[in-house]
Amino acid sequence: MNNDFIANLNLLINGGLQDIIVEKLEDACQLIENEAKELCPVDDGTLKASINHKIAIKDTKLTGIIGSNLEYAPYVHEGTGIYAINGKGRKEVPWTFVDSKGKTWVTKGQKPKQFLKEAILNNEENIKTIFKDTL
Repeated sequence: MNNDFIANLNLLINGGLQDIIVEKLEDACQLIENEAKELCPVDDGTLKASINHKIAIKDTKLTGIIGSNLEYAPYVHEGTGIYAINGKGRKEVPWTFVDSKGKTWVTKGQKPKQFLKEAILNNEENIKTIFKDTL
């Protein structure tokens, strides 16, 4: 038998496969996080700085989670008003709002900037490569 096959089989039997998959998932998430930060629109840098990832392990299910905990992050990513993806934005246009400095703004919405989705799509082949030799 092939020595690599036997070594991989022993790894699987001894429970090391999950550790290897977690390591590969960590690599893939870090890749996506880095690119999402590059693609993220920057005003003051708060959104970009908030993008992070974590690995969730529940029973035998592993999940890579990449995103931001900022309240406004989904609005930047998915758009607002007439520009919102799937038409879920505000329909009455234009509307006005006053910012924290007292300036009044008139808007129809904000176009989506799907930095997370683009990061994933741009790296599909890289992610496959990361996992290719795992199994």
